[in-house]
Amino acid sequence: MQIMDEKKAFHDYIERMTQIRKLSSPSIDEIESPEEYSALLRANFERIGMLARQNRDMLDHTLYPLLSSAEDLGEEQIRAIHAFGDELLDASGLENLDLPIMSLLSDKLYTDAMRKKDDLYRIIRELDTELSTCYTLMNMTQRIVSAPEIADSYRKKGFEAGKFFLHFLEKSRFLEISDPGYRAMIVTNARYSAVFYEGMPYSRETNAANLALLERMYKIPQDPFYRDALPGYDWDYYQFRLLQYYAFLTDYRNLRQFDASELSLILTRTLELWELYDSHKDTFSAISEGREIELLVLRNRYLAGDLEETAYQNALMELYSRSNQLAYEGHLIYENLLLPAEYMLTLDPEHLSSENKLHLHNIYRNVCAYLFAMPNNGALSYLLDFTAAILRHFIEVPGALSFKDMGLNCLAALHPPTYIHSRMVGQLTECLCSHLIRLQPELLTGICGCKTAQDVADRQLFVRTFAHEAAMCHDFGKIPIIDTIFIYGRKLLDFEYDIIKQH
Repeated sequence: MQIMDEKKAFHDYIERMTQIRKLSSPSIDEIESPEEYSALLRANFERIGMLARQNRDMLDHTLYPLLSSAEDLGEEQIRAIHAFGDELLDASGLENLDLPIMSLLSDKLYTDAMRKKDDLYRIIRELDTELSTCYTLMNMTQRIVSAPEIADSYRKKGFEAGKFFLHFLEKSRFLEISDPGYRAMIVTNARYSAVFYEGMPYSRETNAANLALLERMYKIPQDPFYRDALPGYDWDYYQFRLLQYYAFLTDYRNLRQFDASELSLILTRTLELWELYDSHKDTFSAISEGREIELLVLRNRYLAGDLEETAYQNALMELYSRSNQLAYEGHLIYENLLLPAEYMLTLDPEHLSSENKLHLHNIYRNVCAYLFAMPNNGALSYLLDFTAAILRHFIEVPGALSFKDMGLNCLAALHPPTYIHSRMVGQLTECLCSHLIRLQPELLTGICGCKTAQDVADRQLFVRTFAHEAAMCHDFGKIPIIDTIFIYGRKLLDFEYDIIKQH
């Protein structure tokens, strides 16, 4: 009876969190004023309050006691927790519905498995979950550039899990695993362990270690030992994903600063990726659009010195003109948002041609339209990664959207409640500023070039406008962490509160 009650409690939590996600960010398509939207949000948040109380009750009386218990989990409980975790990662098309709770589940399953060190298969199974959870959390938190230590904590855990799979990839150890399904899990996760180098700051040693691991994994499919040990394994898919890892190393114009010889190797592997895709289009077109791989080939040719900058810029814009701007699968988001970010990184803001300015004008308009047309937060992680990159590398262009307007548009599309809040804070701030100018203008000296109270009075329109616009921008730092802000259905965990403080 207890396990049935737990399953129902888990299912109901998923249902409530799904409702909360949708209620907390209703569409603005049919809303005509901030006041109308505020009324809708008030009604929605009354409903959210009730759902959140039920969620907290479930966590306090069912899940948290289960996670803190010293008793070993039963096999049926383990299956129920795994099913719960899978839904937290992808429920009703909503990506990462509650990833932090998923991380607590993963830690519990792994800790419980390690107490039974004789059950090697269970350890492999739980580390498989731990690896993917750590990677997703690392990606989520490394958008917070002001606190890299948060992402580093998940990277460290991911590397530790990866070491286990790499250890069992050694031939003498590999044969200890008789079950082909678990052998496949070891090979797959050994390859997957390379992704934890993503986002690391430049280091010659780190770059060399990353490439050395990839090269080790590159040789695995060529070794008859592994092919004989895994006769039914999809080696083409393995190779495709591995070659993607090489190609992605140079994201954001080689931010990690791979040197010339390393870039040459990366280009070679990227061209192999293109060849593999071209020879298996029917298989891989469901995983990646050809345009995404074209982008990777172009970028790595450019970085390796095989393509001149102007030709690279023109090729990027030609590729962007062919992107499907109504598609939101992960690889299509890549070409719709990362591709323009890559173009922006090729430009010198002080020396823009008229063609550059026109492209930027179109990019800003198209990116906003793309974000406004997105489905209800179903692919939020990719959207936040690349939207944050575009804003970080934003270039002001006369006649195009300003940084302020671009940021407000992003907020309106990604999290309308914060957009409405920002507009209201702008109005309140301008009102307070007007009273301050009238009553104590000397308190505003030092801003907007005002040296005296009389300067403040003379320039009051400029000062009020500055205060209004600055206030509207005060929450732009929330854009990279919207997936944390969405957690209305429970109390924040400690690390989530740390994230919120960084915005």
